[in-house]
Amino acid sequence: MSELVALPQYRSFDDLPNHVRVQVVRWGEPNPAEWVLQAIPALDHRSIVEVMNLPDGETKVLEFFRDLRGMLT
Repeated sequence: MSELVALPQYRSFDDLPNHVRVQVVRWGEPNPAEWVLQAIPALDHRSIVEVMNLPDGETKVLEFFRDLRGMLT
């Protein structure tokens, strides 16, 4: 029987992994700390912090940033 592993609980910009914070600063609005708490339509109207707390959230957030990069290149 396998043990359940608790997911990290992200609540703010400072809680996010460094590689995600770097992307937020690159793409974020004037205030990245506020932006990570705002609902984003491309993330099913969830905030970056909310999505990061999902089981596959980091993958979804990184895909969101890749999509942003693709739209601007």
